[in-house]
Amino acid sequence: MGKKEKGTSKFQFILFLIVIPIIFAGLLFSGIAYLLGYNVVKEAKEIGANLPVVGNYIQTAEEEEREELIAELEEQLASQQAELDRLERELRETTEELKQAEDEKALLEQREEVEEGVAEQTNNRVKELAKTYESMSPKNAAAILEEVDIEEAVIHMSLLSTDSRAAILGKMDPEKAATIMTRLNDPQS
Repeated sequence: MGKKEKGTSKFQFILFLIVIPIIFAGLLFSGIAYLLGYNVVKEAKEIGANLPVVGNYIQTAEEEEREELIAELEEQLASQQAELDRLERELRETTEELKQAEDEKALLEQREEVEEGVAEQTNNRVKELAKTYESMSPKNAAAILEEVDIEEAVIHMSLLSTDSRAAILGKMDPEKAATIMTRLNDPQS
């Protein structure tokens, strides 16, 4: 038992006289350095990074900053990519709306052209009809115009010359002739 106690006592001697005071001195030195404004952990990492074996396991402050910067840049890139995707989607939607508006405009222009063509054909027919009334005897023209709707008779009569109009109105029923004259005089009614 004496040998075992002697080995333990050597270990205790080294521990109490060398290791513990070194740890205490290191902690005391670190505390004082911290109070003086030194970053002890950063300095220890830099010193440890320069040691051959330990340096492989210690991450330096530059590497940490680099990793933080990379993470921040990746986050910015992701948010910018999301914004770009949103803007592209809005551009597609706006382009589609613009194309639809152009298509609608083209259809409206075609419709207007067709309506103008129809109106011109109708106007030409009414003019031809007016010429037909002028070539007829006033009595026969009056008999025909008495049978058509008042609005239509007004349109037909408006295209006749004043002489033909007077002759035809003279042969018509006085009440219908008066209504036609009133409408011819005031086209808004």
